[in-house]
Amino acid sequence: MRAEGDTVVFEKDHLFGSPGMAGMPLLGRTANGWIASKLLNGRTFDEVKRQAVGS
Repeated sequence: MRAEGDTVVFEKDHLFGSPGMAGMPLLGRTANGWIASKLLNGRTFDEVKRQAVGS
C-alpha cells in the first residue's frame, strides 16, 4: 500500500471480511464501513444493500 497525494493505492489484491475491515487501513481507525463506504454515485453500501434486500 502506498500513498499518492490524497489517494491510497493497494499494490496487490486484498480480501477483507467486511466493509469496516476494509476501511481500517485507509482511515487508520475503526469505522462502520456500511455507512462510511460510498459508491461513485454517493450512495452508501448500506443504501445499496437495503435496496437489494427490499426488491
